[in-house]
Amino acid sequence: MVQSSRNGNNVELKEEDFMNIKLQQRDIDIIEFIKRVTVADTTTLYKIFFSRSCGLRTCQERLTKLVNAKRIKRFRESTFDEYIYYINKKPSSYLHKIVFSRLIAKLKEENIEIIKYKTPLKFFNIIADGFIVYKDNGLKMAFVEIERTKYFDEDKYNKLYYSREWKKYFSEFPDIWIITDKNIKNTNKRLRLKVFKLDLSDLNV
Repeated sequence: MVQSSRNGNNVELKEEDFMNIKLQQRDIDIIEFIKRVTVADTTTLYKIFFSRSCGLRTCQERLTKLVNAKRIKRFRESTFDEYIYYINKKPSSYLHKIVFSRLIAKLKEENIEIIKYKTPLKFFNIIADGFIVYKDNGLKMAFVEIERTKYFDEDKYNKLYYSREWKKYFSEFPDIWIITDKNIKNTNKRLRLKVFKLDLSDLNV
């Protein structure tokens, strides 16, 4: 029997935990989600794929089995941090992408129906950190920009807006969600900017 430390708690791993497991539909969904967003932490996966009735420990145990079966991989920055999961090669830069996956979990937590999402998104002259199509009193769309160290580049969206190329795909210009702890100034009132903190505590779409 092997002891595996997980967020300060020891989890007993039996020999069969290291063998291939029969994948449930939820396992497949978890793997596909991580592929799409590149990285996701334990809390994010718990919020999206596990009911509150089963508890966080059930989520942790299932993820550990998927790791031991070599279906997913994980790392953490320190023993005090929760695990971050990925599929193939450990990403050298993941801080933007972990915020995007947390955003998906937060929207689900707020009962916002997500129709589509993509990260990153290249659209004409811009490369956004993500793009989301969702339902909230109708179908809505938003570019997602995550700014941790630099300021939001409004100019690239001004160029896109005035190019009118977006009209080939959208009836109206999508919102722009800026996730940052920096102050943002909107000089073009034709752009609908929504600013949220990096911890998403003030998310209100």
